[in-house]
Amino acid sequence: MQTDKLKVSRLVKKVATYYKSNCQKLNKKYYWKVNTENLPFSNLKLNGSNLLELNLNLKKVLNRMFFKSSSRAERIAITKYYIYYWGGIHSNAESKIEFYATEEVHKIIELGNKGIASWSKALTARNSKKYAIFDARVSVSLNGLIYNEFGKNGMYFPLLTTRNEKIKKFHKDFRREIGREHYLSSDTFYEFYLDIIHAVAKECNTTISEVEMCLFAFAEEVALNTFKK
Repeated sequence: MQTDKLKVSRLVKKVATYYKSNCQKLNKKYYWKVNTENLPFSNLKLNGSNLLELNLNLKKVLNRMFFKSSSRAERIAITKYYIYYWGGIHSNAESKIEFYATEEVHKIIELGNKGIASWSKALTARNSKKYAIFDARVSVSLNGLIYNEFGKNGMYFPLLTTRNEKIKKFHKDFRREIGREHYLSSDTFYEFYLDIIHAVAKECNTTISEVEMCLFAFAEEVALNTFKK
C-alpha cells in the first residue's frame, strides 16, 4: 500500500467502517480510568457519566488550560500529568517531560517512534483537535486493518513495546508475516496517522480523539483475530 490517493482512500474507508461498527459500544468498552488525585490544578472539575465521556472532557479541559497558560511550569505540570499520572508512563526523565511540554511541535514529531507513546500524549494535552495519541494498541488496530485490506502489499505502522501478552502475540505473528521493508518511514508515519484519523473523523462526523479511542479500545480483538487460523 503506497500512500497514493486511491489506497489512502481505501484505508480511510476501512477505518471508518470499523469505527462505525464499534462506536456504539465504545462507551462501555473504553475503560481507561482518569486519575483525579494528581490533577495538575486543584480546581479542575470534570464532567461525564462514563469513562469515555470523562476522558474526552479531560482532554478539553487540559487543552484549554494549556492554551491559556503563559507559565512554563504550568505547561510542564499539565504534560507531566497526562504522561505520568494519567498515562502511567514513569520512565521519562524530568528533562524529557520538559522537552515534550515546551519544544516546537515539528521538533517533537521528528523523534519518530522514539518515545511516541509519551510525546503523542504531550501533543494531545496541548491540542486534541489536531493531535492524537499513538501507542502500541493503536498501532495494532491500524496494522490489523491494513493487513485485512492489503495483506503483504500493505505499508505498516511501527510496532511499539508493550507488556500486554495478546499484543505481544500479535507482534510475533506480524513479524513472521511482514518484512521490514513494509514499514512506513519513522519520519513520516505520525503525520500520516493524523491524516488518516482526521479523514475518518470527518467521514464519521466525530472527533479524532474518539477514532483513536476506538482503535485503542478494540485492539485486543484485532490482535486475536488478524492472524487467526
